[in-house]
Amino acid sequence: MRQNTPPGDRRPSENDRNYLTLIANLLAFSQQELSQGEFVREALSGVCDAAACGLGELRLVKDGAVERWRYTRDRDEFTHERGPAAEDEGAGDHAGGDARAECDAPLEALIAGVAGRRAGGELPPAADRAASRVTERGAVSIDDTSRLFAGVGGADGAWAELMRSLAVLPMRVDRDRGGVLVLGSRETWHFGPETMGCLEEAAAVIGAALAHREARRDLRERVKEMTCLYGMAQVAANPQVSSEEFLEKCIELLPAAFRHPLAARARITFDGRTAGAAGFPERGARLAAPIRFGGRQRGLVEVAYAEDLPPRDLGPFLREEETLLQTVAENVAVILEQRQASAEVHGLLDQLRHADRLATIGQVTAGVVHELNEPLGGILGFAQLAKKAPGLTGQTRQDIDKIIAAALHAREVVRRLMLFARRLPPRKNRVNLNDVITEGLYFLESRCERLGIALERELQPDLPELAGDASQLYQVLVNLVVNAIQAMPEGGFITIRTEATAAAVILSVADTGVGMSEGVRAKALQPFFTTKSVTEGTGLGLAVVNGIVAAHGGTIEIESEEGKGSRFTVRLPRRTGEDELGEGR
Repeated sequence: MRQNTPPGDRRPSENDRNYLTLIANLLAFSQQELSQGEFVREALSGVCDAAACGLGELRLVKDGAVERWRYTRDRDEFTHERGPAAEDEGAGDHAGGDARAECDAPLEALIAGVAGRRAGGELPPAADRAASRVTERGAVSIDDTSRLFAGVGGADGAWAELMRSLAVLPMRVDRDRGGVLVLGSRETWHFGPETMGCLEEAAAVIGAALAHREARRDLRERVKEMTCLYGMAQVAANPQVSSEEFLEKCIELLPAAFRHPLAARARITFDGRTAGAAGFPERGARLAAPIRFGGRQRGLVEVAYAEDLPPRDLGPFLREEETLLQTVAENVAVILEQRQASAEVHGLLDQLRHADRLATIGQVTAGVVHELNEPLGGILGFAQLAKKAPGLTGQTRQDIDKIIAAALHAREVVRRLMLFARRLPPRKNRVNLNDVITEGLYFLESRCERLGIALERELQPDLPELAGDASQLYQVLVNLVVNAIQAMPEGGFITIRTEATAAAVILSVADTGVGMSEGVRAKALQPFFTTKSVTEGTGLGLAVVNGIVAAHGGTIEIESEEGKGSRFTVRLPRRTGEDELGEGR
């Protein structure tokens, strides 16, 4: 290219101190806590002041997108645009009016060549090569733009007036991002060789400052992300923290890891339950990552902003933030899976301990049976002999019958303990559940009356028989009523109801006591689980009930609400012709 000698350089070498001041200011701005837009504004206004030009524009290109910042010196106007980095991007609708749009095509071709997007960085044919220069670094200055805009309308418009001479300087920010610095002056022959050299240094400093700011920003973001992950690890390591509390803590930690923590909101959904729903925006941009383990998706981690923010990368979110959320979701999945596995291990250990207790009960029961059966046999024998004595009054005979019944009941209790420990099958006979209830409540009515508890019976007449062990069903009734009594320390009502369906006979025991929480209700039928003090219960009563009902082929359901009482519903299959019944007692 032929070098054109200008009539005079309007930026004499003694003014180099202006550019040194500019560079010093740029370095100072890069260290300040300014947003990217604020930094670019300061940089463009500083360059325009130092070069005494009316227009400055900075463009950055990355991943197929271009960001444009433009500063007009005489109006002190600063604008920002973002769009696709296409070859014909200048043909779109831009601020500046029709004249700007008509002048854009040759200008964009020039900028594209300088940016290296066309081989060799060639100037467009419309450029006045006699009035153009290309530096060793690839920057281009056009001393008279009349030939550049020749043949297009609006050459005398406002946009062309700001660019009678033009400087386009390539700029490198980092490996993945480059750009150009465009400067325009109302005067021709404004950008001489010395000025272009200073401006190239300024462009290099701006690029380095932007890279430095990006590195600092990335470092801050990585520190926040590591702090978030470290906080999660600390919470997960605490065995006293439940899974629900762990998820709540994750929700507290996540917003601080994002660029705009005050506006960020987090939400975690796991197995149909949601934590952090309060204040979470249902509309707008958000990031989400699935929680997967056990071969399927179990939940979702989400982050959204509660207010509109400037777009960047994935909208208002950084690509690194998407990676962070995926890492958080993976860590949550691993931690929850470990906790679930740990709970299963504890459950197995509980079962082993339960089996050990049952073995111990079996050994102790053998001795208890031997020690109790002999005195109980003596009581029964002497009571039966006493009943045969002549001259007994009717009341005496009734009292002896009660002694015999109580002794027989005591012997049955010992046998039931052996049944629970050794899991013996029930001895089935034809049983009417109403008769079992009438007999079972005989010894409990006086206790309920003493404690201010009203017993209400709602027994279906002509209740069909079922095949079962009367003594075990008696134990079911007694345990359920005793459990209801213990749940009503201030008195109340116990309602015992029987009814029948085509397939089952139903017994329900309802109370107006303290009720149970969801967690207690889930464990109520487990052996040795109790909420009572050591002197009030062992945790075997409802477990025995559950075992007896299961042995009869039935089911038991619990309905309860804290402060509103509980209802136990036992469903037992009706007797059929195929039932194998043992001999009556």
